[in-house]
Amino acid sequence: MSLRRACCVMSCLSLLGAGPALASWTPNGNLISGSPSNPPALSVAPDGSGGALLAWAQLGAGAQDDIYVQRIDPNGNVLWGIGGKAVCDTTGYQSDPAIVSDGAGGAIVVWSDGRDLVSGSPLYAQRVSAAGTTMWTRQGLRVSGANARQDLPSLTTDGLGGAVAVWMDTRFGDYDIMAQRVESNGTMSWGLGDRIVAFTTGRQTGPQIVRDGAGGYIVVWTDTRNGGDFDFDIYANRLNSNGLYSWAQNGVPVCVDPNAQMNPQLVPDGTGGAIFAWEDYRGLGGADIYAQRINGLNVAQWTANGIPVSDAGGSQEAPQVAADGAGGMFLGWHDSRNGSNYDIYVQHLNTAGASAWTAKGLAVCTAPGNQLNPRVAPNGAGGIIVAWGDARSGPYSDLYVDRVSSSGALTSGGSGLPLAVADYDQQLPKLVPDPSGGAIVAWEDKRYNGAYPQIYAQRFLVATTAIAERPVGPSPGILTSAPNPFRSSTEIKFAISRPGDAVLDVFDLSGRRVFTQTLVGLDAGLHRVAFRGRDDAGRLLSSGVYIARVRSKEATSSARIVFRR
Repeated sequence: MSLRRACCVMSCLSLLGAGPALASWTPNGNLISGSPSNPPALSVAPDGSGGALLAWAQLGAGAQDDIYVQRIDPNGNVLWGIGGKAVCDTTGYQSDPAIVSDGAGGAIVVWSDGRDLVSGSPLYAQRVSAAGTTMWTRQGLRVSGANARQDLPSLTTDGLGGAVAVWMDTRFGDYDIMAQRVESNGTMSWGLGDRIVAFTTGRQTGPQIVRDGAGGYIVVWTDTRNGGDFDFDIYANRLNSNGLYSWAQNGVPVCVDPNAQMNPQLVPDGTGGAIFAWEDYRGLGGADIYAQRINGLNVAQWTANGIPVSDAGGSQEAPQVAADGAGGMFLGWHDSRNGSNYDIYVQHLNTAGASAWTAKGLAVCTAPGNQLNPRVAPNGAGGIIVAWGDARSGPYSDLYVDRVSSSGALTSGGSGLPLAVADYDQQLPKLVPDPSGGAIVAWEDKRYNGAYPQIYAQRFLVATTAIAERPVGPSPGILTSAPNPFRSSTEIKFAISRPGDAVLDVFDLSGRRVFTQTLVGLDAGLHRVAFRGRDDAGRLLSSGVYIARVRSKEATSSARIVFRR
């Protein structure tokens, strides 16, 4: 870490107090996934016990993406094995996983699957028990009987141990929206033909689904039926418990204003309807954020085509939402009203559409550089936790967080709090709220080599957790090795208090040195070095216990590491 970053981290940490870190959480996050891979399309959900469920795509042995899952408890312990559990590692590419809790400590995950070129890329599903055991057919159950491209699934629980999925589907030509319910025993209860949410002219894309709290489900999507490929509108539909539409065949318009509306999101309104938010290009000079509420009887509650949440100057983009638990909606987005860079803004709408915070959005972070892709989660006290990627320190993105109270007060005072400031990019966070008013945050992280991401996670607690790394004190030595045990690579962190060289040696338990690496011209402070389980000749080591030793002019320090092939 550079001195500039260290000073930034220390100044922000002083706002949190000096409480102890949680037992199994490490500074800058815990490594969750295995080998660096293509963009992992991370999906997260609460596990029902204060922890988090994660699903992602990861490059497998056949140089194609497979689907992995993991469960993390509130203390940062991984419960389904180091590196996650593969729920599908068959041939072909598997992509776009979505995960929800099964209500019993386990998970249901769906994904697009390219194992069979004849079938296109149909959806598959798997259930994983609380202990991490797959419960349905190995490599997953096929969700839909249709041979088609079935992309970008969205998933919600059915409240009975199963789940309902919606997705984009090409069985009729252009993309339409289809749905299916998978019960807790793996039965597809809405038939081999699935349920049609929207099948009409143009393309219907990007579906999102929530339970409506009244026994049904509400789906929203982007739709080009009214004007060709670039005239995007927002449509929605409600499905009853049997998957049949109850608003209108092919959906109802949420917003059909001229110009484009896209990237819709939604939350249930607590009375059988939903609140929708989206990017809207009806104005001049960039996107705005608009919202609409439709009740369970398909009656719009606010102005036709939506009300402006933020129509400030510049462009407001990438809205993300969370239910407030009282029939309203929290929103976060990135915003260029202040110049060429993007900042982070949030808003709280009540059930009547009134803004509880600053008109046109409350500024959470307006630091130099770009702040992008915020995610929000309720904190249980009328406010939110918000996390985002932040490039204030240079060309790469760090991960920052803040807490917004019910009155709109920021814990940081307006600068954000660093959650991860490792090398290269930390980006695209996903949040799971925890019962203490904080959140577990997971993200894509390129610290391994700057190119291919892995998944890291950290828990954010407002008053007790030391989040990011503190400046290194005068005591040198090995601080951590993570993951440990490891399969493909472990990252050894060590400190030196004066500039100079250091040497990493790795020994087996007989005392034989199997690996050495000299690190030249290091600055004082914290450093990282990767050990990939290979000897000096590049040969893969045997599984077992090894001793990692770091030597510098001032001290020698050792730690035990465990390699599992």
